[in-house]
Amino acid sequence: MKWLTILGFPIILGACASEPLYKVPDNQRVSDYVQTAQLPEAKLIRKGNNDSWTYLNDRYVIYRGGNDYLVEFRGNCAEVANNDWVPADYIHDHRNLRAGEDTIRGCIIEKLYTLTREQRVELRHLDEPPERQY
Repeated sequence: MKWLTILGFPIILGACASEPLYKVPDNQRVSDYVQTAQLPEAKLIRKGNNDSWTYLNDRYVIYRGGNDYLVEFRGNCAEVANNDWVPADYIHDHRNLRAGEDTIRGCIIEKLYTLTREQRVELRHLDEPPERQY
């Protein structure tokens, strides 16, 4: 039993020291991407039953409904890191999410940007070295 523990310890230690599979891009990189790509702002998102979001960092998520959108929150929002599906909150209209009025997990949506599929993929891989980007 001791022998197994001695052999297993370096493996566990090595696994803990390895890099995570998905690096989180920082706020400045995402902001720079928005400016460089000149992403068009959207006033609202039409919600559906199968909507979801992909966590980028505490300030940005990619909202996937009928189309893809980059959502920028008014401030950092750690609540969106756990992306179990919870319907977005709405103030005026249960069919639409509006920038400046509605929230996701209690975090106020500051801006909405329309994304193409290619832009969505680029945003997901902002912090990866160029040879690993898809």
